[in-house]
Amino acid sequence: MTDAGAILIVEDDPAMLRALTDTLRRDGFTVTIACDGHSAVQTALDGTAEPDLILLDLMLPGLDGLEVCRRLRAEGFERPVLILTARGQEADIVRGLEAGADDYLAKPFGLAELRARIQALLRRQRRGHSPVLRFSQCEWHPASRRLLREGQEILLTPQERSLLEFLIANTDRALTRDTLLRSIARRSLLPGTRTVDQAVKNLRARIEPDPRHPRHLLSVREIGYRFTIG
Repeated sequence: MTDAGAILIVEDDPAMLRALTDTLRRDGFTVTIACDGHSAVQTALDGTAEPDLILLDLMLPGLDGLEVCRRLRAEGFERPVLILTARGQEADIVRGLEAGADDYLAKPFGLAELRARIQALLRRQRRGHSPVLRFSQCEWHPASRRLLREGQEILLTPQERSLLEFLIANTDRALTRDTLLRSIARRSLLPGTRTVDQAVKNLRARIEPDPRHPRHLLSVREIGYRFTIG
């Protein structure tokens, strides 16, 4: 079996930990485990595990998952973090994303969904330095910050360009409206989450084959938006 990558699982529930470990090892991942927040930070940063992705439960003894995520990002850890939270805890999800997590799964979840989220985050990580991003009829050229559709340049406002650039840099990550607002705040004359919604509407009209049924700039209920290649 080929090595699919390295994953650090941070979970204190023995049954959940065993199920996740067995599943991911069968899928070819090298798995390291941590059962509390302090061990998670040490394992992620000490250079021995070198995880490509962290699967992080928010409810941990000693140091909760939110603080783990904050400390990892403060120390320069840039690999994807997928948080696990109880279903219906939207406030925890938002705080996790604001702390630096890339995506979330609400318990209980299916293994197919878990695999799909992990693969999406790993794909985003691997293509982080791609010179040109292609999706549907569009091409994004990061060096020149130009958007082309069917070979023709699409003129964007500074606000739209900043938003698209930020979304693409965080492909497959659920982003809150507040996070997106901060990414375009200097370009906005009307601060507020409605500014984000209007900018998203404008971008959909430019990049989506059918803006009424978006494939790339997706709404995430109770959270905000997610950009995906589709």
